Amino acid sequence: MKNKIMLTATLLGLASNVHSFQSIDEVMKINRENRLAVNSDWFTVSEDDVSFYMTYNGMDLENHKRIRNREIAYKALDMIKNAQKQIIASVFLFDNMYSKTKPDFDVVEELTKTLIDKKQSNPDIKITVILDPLHRAYSRRTSPSVERFLKNGIDVFYSDLLPTKAASKIGIQETIGHVGRILDDISLGLFGSIINTTAAAINLPAGKLDGHQIDLEVAFTASLLKANHRKILVTDTNNGNDFETLVSSANPHNGSDDSTNTSLSVKGELAKFVYGILREDAAHSMLRQASIPLTIGMPKYAQLSDASKDEYELPKYSPKNLARYFTEILPPLPYKKEFVSNLEEGVKAKFVSEIEVKKEALRLLNQAKPQDHVRIQMFYLSDPQIIDAIAKVARQDGRENNPVELLLDPSKDAFNSIKDGTPNRQVAHYLVNELKDLHLNLRWYATHGEQNHAKIMSITNENTGKFQIFTGSTNWTGKNMNNINMEANLSIEGSKKLTDKFNNTFDRIFNNLDEKVLYTWDYSAYDLNITRNLNKGQEIVKEWSTEKIAKWIKDHESELISIYKKKYRSQFQELTDKDFTDWAKEKISKDSSETMRSVRYIVGSAANGSYDAKKFKKWKKKYMKKWIKGEKLGLVAW
Repeated sequence: MKNKIMLTATLLGLASNVHSFQSIDEVMKINRENRLAVNSDWFTVSEDDVSFYMTYNGMDLENHKRIRNREIAYKALDMIKNAQKQIIASVFLFDNMYSKTKPDFDVVEELTKTLIDKKQSNPDIKITVILDPLHRAYSRRTSPSVERFLKNGIDVFYSDLLPTKAASKIGIQETIGHVGRILDDISLGLFGSIINTTAAAINLPAGKLDGHQIDLEVAFTASLLKANHRKILVTDTNNGNDFETLVSSANPHNGSDDSTNTSLSVKGELAKFVYGILREDAAHSMLRQASIPLTIGMPKYAQLSDASKDEYELPKYSPKNLARYFTEILPPLPYKKEFVSNLEEGVKAKFVSEIEVKKEALRLLNQAKPQDHVRIQMFYLSDPQIIDAIAKVARQDGRENNPVELLLDPSKDAFNSIKDGTPNRQVAHYLVNELKDLHLNLRWYATHGEQNHAKIMSITNENTGKFQIFTGSTNWTGKNMNNINMEANLSIEGSKKLTDKFNNTFDRIFNNLDEKVLYTWDYSAYDLNITRNLNKGQEIVKEWSTEKIAKWIKDHESELISIYKKKYRSQFQELTDKDFTDWAKEKISKDSSETMRSVRYIVGSAANGSYDAKKFKKWKKKYMKKWIKGEKLGLVAW
């Protein structure tokens, strides 16, 4: 009997211990549901606590110089400088990969130096940076900025992308990724090193990225074809009594600095909520790193500064130290849950990520009325559901005098390389030429090496008081909107201040309202016939030497002048023919982007010969399939 009592007491004690045991999530105060596919409630915000920022470009036709506006970078720098207690950022591109020349405005150096200066002047401030694995070349590379961060007490995390959805329906990349992770776990974290050593032993070829080898470990991870594509900054304001978030389409990256982008900032409880989303991602990366017992070289998911490693003995697995780190360095931020419905009046804002971005875009489009003015500016547009929703709005009865305005990137420029127009030119052709009865005005941003990288929509109606604005990191493609990439957008309703600022800038750009400044071209500039000739010309010209290109331009100067006369003579009526010819010659020498576009067009037109309907139809069928095929495979865009 005595033994039975003792056994019962022991079992009760064990049960009590099991009941009182806290999971690692409870210890770290994290909620994994808040990492991906987030759809927040609507937060009430003050009109004074929301702002819109835009970076954009134009071409000064008189002086052949680019006009640049850099609102977003300056806003981010101000937020960092004014922070006192907490800074956390999650960005896709940040460093100087491939860049060998110093840009006019070194946004990477400006941000890196400002963060380090802030940490040095205020050692107690907590600064955390979350990056896409691209920054470590998908292996164990440490970029120059990250090296400087770690030396100065700033911790860096890399998002773990394997848990997000497969990038293709076939899923072979995902299978490879999961097999690699299982083998990495079985080998206690040494799988990457093992296959790299094997590859070296049998002399498998490897390329280079920024001076670092691309090996088999890199290939396994890169084959996932997805990214942490977010661009978020959260800082404290008012000496830690409040918070502000900046959610943007802009990468703080020198190769992207000239591109057109948009962003929204919000202060208050929603900013604290967004901080919690980033905290979840950092915690996930820390736990993933802590689960790898053996690591050769730099950690892949959590690179901590010496100060953090010494103080917390991380990233090795230790619930006690993990709890301390996520209490002291990245503490949970409580926020007031004063939610409202989207039907209530006043200014309100919400945060959405991944597939919830698509749902929000569809909600806004599906609720648009014929009297609402719809403006969309987009880097990549290819998702079939979104395209159908835009077409539905553009087909509404009563929209005859109120067309949907769509400003697209021509899908031409990508970090000093020339693209073939996929997917935007196929989608534009589909909307303009294949669908019927659409009230749609589609124009192209006149890019000169940069990109129309914005992803924004406003829907407004002064008479009904509708003021909706929606922007962030998310391209409107299947890859960006279906839980493959990690994305982040803000949706704000009720703020006339925000929509007025964007709408006024959009209208200036869309309609080229600034005198002798080129922002956009009409649809015909990149219709499929033009595109066919441009692409053919690119196939030929890309093989030419610099000397051959220069000689061709000199020999065909009159043809180039003739093209510019058709395009621009009406804007320079005050010039004599001789003066305009001199202007055109100067443009040829100074505007290399448009000059090369004209070269490709002339060369491609000559190679394709006179228009042949049968040949064009065959080419068009193949070209249009690239959009659909790319969308199905998830290969359209980052």
